[in-house]
Amino acid sequence: MLGLVATMSITGIVLYYLSTFVGVNVLILSLFPILVLNVIISAKIKYEEPKESFRHLLQSFRTAERILFTVDFLITLRRTFLNNYIPLILLYIFTDFTSQKISFYLTLFTIPT
Repeated sequence: MLGLVATMSITGIVLYYLSTFVGVNVLILSLFPILVLNVIISAKIKYEEPKESFRHLLQSFRTAERILFTVDFLITLRRTFLNNYIPLILLYIFTDFTSQKISFYLTLFTIPT
């Protein structure tokens, strides 16, 4: 079926650009045997879906849980870094500014987390 979709997409693009030079009816009639052959080949391909069991369902839940835990951990790490460590880094680097000026700056220009 993917071959048929790709063929139809390419056919549509080709028909659009070639329709100014050659008639659309001639183009469609020339591509008709290719489309029929693609339909015949697609109909002969046998596909069987794998049988799902309860064990596979639980395994997919465990995999999804690991992924969500990892994403949640990275979000929490980012929030911790932005909210806690950036002010400390600014205080360490910019020794000319007082901590009140840096906290005022961070209050005005809060980094969205």
